[in-house]
Amino acid sequence: MRLRWNQRCLFLGLGLLLTIMSINLVADQLRDVLNPKLKQ
Repeated sequence: MRLRWNQRCLFLGLGLLLTIMSINLVADQLRDVLNPKLKQ
């Protein structure tokens, strides 16, 4: 079954959202590991 353009845009947007959020979480954890003084 072919996806319609709005379904394709929805899946693309969700994929981008998950990718950006996971990169952000990894970056936060890496910052905490490399610079423990910032952790409060």
